[in-house]
Amino acid sequence: MKKLFLFLVLAVTLNISAQSTTYIAKPLELNTVPASVTKSDSVLVRGADKIVKYVPRSEFGGSGGSQDLQSVLNNGSSGTLISGSGVNSTALSLFANDGVQGTSLNGTSYLTGNIVRGSFIVSNGNPFMRKEYHGFTSNLSIADLTANNNYILPAKPEGSYTLATADELTLDNILWNNDTAVNKAINLTDSSNQQSYFTAGQSAVRNYDTDVELGVSANGYVYFKPVYSITRSNMLDLTKTTEGVATFKLPEKPDGNYTLVTTEDISGGGGTLQDVLNNSNGVYSSLSNDTDFHKEAGLVVGADAIDARIDFFGETSDLGGEISIINGVIQIEQQDKITAKSTRVEFEHPTENVILKFPTKAEGTYTIATTDDITGGSQDLQQVLDVGGYAEVDEGASYLGILGGTPNDRYFAVTITDGIEDSKESALLVSNEIVRMENSATDKSSRVVLDEGKIELSVDDHVNGGGVELHFPEALTAIYNINIPTKTVEGDYTLATIEDMVKGEYATNTAAIAAGLKNGDFYHLPISGDNYVLAVVRKESDFVELTFSDINTSASSFGISDINDVDQWNTYLATKANAYTFDSASVTGNTIKLSKEDTSGIIFMNFQDSQAIGFNIKGWNDATELYIDGNPITSFDPDSIPDSLVTLSFYGCSLTSFNPTSPMPATLESLILSNNDITTSSWNTDTAWISSLPSGSGRQFGADGNTNTVTGTATDTGVSAKGWTITP
Repeated sequence: MKKLFLFLVLAVTLNISAQSTTYIAKPLELNTVPASVTKSDSVLVRGADKIVKYVPRSEFGGSGGSQDLQSVLNNGSSGTLISGSGVNSTALSLFANDGVQGTSLNGTSYLTGNIVRGSFIVSNGNPFMRKEYHGFTSNLSIADLTANNNYILPAKPEGSYTLATADELTLDNILWNNDTAVNKAINLTDSSNQQSYFTAGQSAVRNYDTDVELGVSANGYVYFKPVYSITRSNMLDLTKTTEGVATFKLPEKPDGNYTLVTTEDISGGGGTLQDVLNNSNGVYSSLSNDTDFHKEAGLVVGADAIDARIDFFGETSDLGGEISIINGVIQIEQQDKITAKSTRVEFEHPTENVILKFPTKAEGTYTIATTDDITGGSQDLQQVLDVGGYAEVDEGASYLGILGGTPNDRYFAVTITDGIEDSKESALLVSNEIVRMENSATDKSSRVVLDEGKIELSVDDHVNGGGVELHFPEALTAIYNINIPTKTVEGDYTLATIEDMVKGEYATNTAAIAAGLKNGDFYHLPISGDNYVLAVVRKESDFVELTFSDINTSASSFGISDINDVDQWNTYLATKANAYTFDSASVTGNTIKLSKEDTSGIIFMNFQDSQAIGFNIKGWNDATELYIDGNPITSFDPDSIPDSLVTLSFYGCSLTSFNPTSPMPATLESLILSNNDITTSSWNTDTAWISSLPSGSGRQFGADGNTNTVTGTATDTGVSAKGWTITP
């Protein structure tokens, strides 16, 4: 092989030396080729005629072989790269002519006949960027500098951001987006050395010339202080811890300076009326001039070694009025300041309990007369009757007769009418035989008559022709009282006869209740022979019982101070959206029994998170929803389950089993036992309740979150067989 290779080399050498053309059909391999060390070397090339030739390196442009940047620029200072589609290009241009030097780099594309070009240009030392888009041009440039500046674009998370121009950076544009500034402050200062200052925890208005600052602190106080002081300030605490809106108003005053007074500024500190009187024994207000005008009013309260008095007074230049209580004596005085005369009303020391009344009068002016104003001086009733015992008004429509008639038949009669015939009239007649009091109107009349020791009460209906009379027995053989019972609830009550009270005939108490009779209603049993037995309905109220570990502790946490007070329990249960109230409450040990007689129409019952360890219920047959969620009860076996329940929920309780003996309501659609402590054993053994569970699709049984899953247990099998959907 080595000899063959040497032969080929020799043959090639001989051919070259002979200047003849030699064709090598196979690939030519040169194992050892030294590197070029001089720029004068030539380069082997393959011509179009497939002949290998040498070309001086200088033939590739420039002198001396490879070109530097200056050599390239001397041959041309711009270049363009066209994309394969022929419509997009990238160009680099370095230019210097006619006093303009610069560099440009741009990229151009053509979209639907429009030019889109982006350029970066440096011209005469001024850099700027340009974008041309559909015939519009935008430039970004740097103005001439007056100082050294660094402009830094902040680091941002991934996204698109828009630079704003100076005219867009107004406070209105900044704030309209409800932006939030964290750990930032706003200072607004004008040329007069005044400043408004805002931070997340404080806002203030400052005047540095007068060294004052008014602001609101982070804790809600309004303060006024010197600008730089941290030890001197007046604080106004406007903290409010209760619901409601309070409005504080400063009174309108004429021009002047006024000082607000605190309770401590008033002697005594409390600011009560007593404190004011301890500091001053009166309040005065006056307005006058030096000649003919004067008005004054005041209140004086005082006590000293001589007098204890209260005076209310008011006066003008010519008149004065005063009401006084001096040493326990009431006085009313009217004064004439011109004549120095006065009229005073005084009360003498009473010897009996007396009430003096001013009669009601029609509109007008009336004068009170003294005994001296009455002809003949002071008159008693006897003197009046000696003159005459009869008087009338309104042409005799109303009259009064006192002790008229004959000595054996005296009477007292008074009749008052409205003056219209057959209209309204009241009359009283008293004689030695009868007492008659009557009132009549157009449609009805009523009377009370006492005649020969008997009493009669009657009412007549003039329209319908009916009437009713109340009579007492003729013969009374015993002394007894008939009392009208006291009622505790305001309202209208109707007295009933025996016929009104008996609601019908029923064989049992249960039958009477089923017919709609209420607790306390009367009914009679079926008549047997001569026996007529009257019975009273006795129905236990519907109730709910809650048992606690410690009822006093739980009640206290509910805000209940008296565990026997049903109103306090109602207030607590109302916080759970219960729209009804219980009638009574009774406590036995740690169990509260809350009862209600009429539960008709009550559909929603909620006892969630009530700390109950036991729960019992009876009745409430209109209820459709019962929630006992969040209570630490371990079992549930009530006296009854409401007949109409649609939802029964024990979510988040502590049930270890569920097997109530009372039948499940036929209306039940949702039973929630989720997040309890029921085990596999209980799921398999406590299944008697399932027999009363209603059947039908669309019903939900929640059993997730328990100690053991219900899946695969007897409960799972039984409930599924009823068509219920189980959440295991």
